Amino acid sequence: MIYDFCVVGGGISGIAIAEILSRKEKCNICVLEKNSKLMSESSADQHGWFHLGSLYSFLENPSYLKNLIKNIKILNKYYKNFDRFNLFVDKFGKINFKNIEDSWFSGSTVNYYVASRNNPDLFSKNLLKKLINIVDWEIKIKKFISRHNKINDYNILFDNSEEILSKTNFINYNKKKILKPTSDQINIDTDTFFLMEGLDKPMRSKKIFSDLLSSFLFNKGEYFLNTKVLKVDNKNNYNEIILENKKIIKSKNVIFSCGYGLSEFTDQISVVESPLLTVYPSVFDGNLVKLTPNNDNTINHFNHEINGEFYSVIGSGLSCGLHDENEKKRIEQKLIEISKKFFLNFNINKFHKIYFGKKVEFKSSENRNYSYKIFKLSGKNNIATIPGKFSMAFSLAVDVYKYFYNEDPTNNLKKFKYIDYKDVSANKHYNIVENYLSSL
Repeated sequence: MIYDFCVVGGGISGIAIAEILSRKEKCNICVLEKNSKLMSESSADQHGWFHLGSLYSFLENPSYLKNLIKNIKILNKYYKNFDRFNLFVDKFGKINFKNIEDSWFSGSTVNYYVASRNNPDLFSKNLLKKLINIVDWEIKIKKFISRHNKINDYNILFDNSEEILSKTNFINYNKKKILKPTSDQINIDTDTFFLMEGLDKPMRSKKIFSDLLSSFLFNKGEYFLNTKVLKVDNKNNYNEIILENKKIIKSKNVIFSCGYGLSEFTDQISVVESPLLTVYPSVFDGNLVKLTPNNDNTINHFNHEINGEFYSVIGSGLSCGLHDENEKKRIEQKLIEISKKFFLNFNINKFHKIYFGKKVEFKSSENRNYSYKIFKLSGKNNIATIPGKFSMAFSLAVDVYKYFYNEDPTNNLKKFKYIDYKDVSANKHYNIVENYLSSL
């Protein structure tokens, strides 16, 4: 048998691409995963933060926010018929969420605690540097607030909404939605921070993945575990995919979506590692992102549930190069330090553990590249893909479909049974807490 498509990599981007391609009539697709479970590497490492635009409203490059607004429209158009998909855009173009059990996105809010211009992190002994810091941060603050106000007031279903919203500057600035932070669970100076309700949501990654997999399998897709690809030989009308077990799979098109594994096939990617701290039980009742100009002092917190109880997943802006063990030790200690200082309940918790997640990015002139990417590999009909963020796998999937078919995919999904597959890994933080609880 010769497949129409073979997707190498069973993470979120691989399954999202395979699922949307499987909507095409009479299209034979297989997914190859080298591990014993799907969604077991970078897609499981992340901490359950679905980006809808808040964090990237701060960045100078407007393309990141533009892509996220576009992603909301794509989700609303192509994924709204999944039973557990609970994001929707109403007739006025406003983002809303349905209250559905075991839904893709939690209904809880992600609050942003943002340093104001009198925050000590802006201070410097050099007066000129201090003034530059204040002006630079003030511009970012005003853009952040203006973009949030515009998104809340604008119909994102308009054709060019992503262009308009991503380029919003100060004309929409007002303080109506700025709040004074209050909490007896965190250590924060209420005079040097302000609070805004963010657009982002906590997500249930395994539910999202399982639903995509259910659709893919309903459409006669296949996946193979413990299947490592060694190389691809290009023939006249198809590719021969050589596996580690010496078997050969034939496919007209090969899509490499294997994250860090892409380093075996191309030098166009870079990989950074970021620490995530799992704490049980939870140290904070909600979800938050603390933003300051001092990257070493930023922090974020997301609540996740296990057996009816909550635990914390804590991250920050800290990162290092791949396999930089000395730097990993430094930022690991730094994350513990800022967590203890910020969360007043941290020290009374019985269990905490840090793990490092890999973030795969397409090489660019920027220090970090959060954009998704489709690019050619050597050989006929071979491409590679990088989602940039778990959240962006949906835009990536739609663009891959258009890349091959030069048309929009169907959004008319047939009814099928949703199953939470055992072959899908839970998030790493969930496994850490589950293993701890089982050891008691």
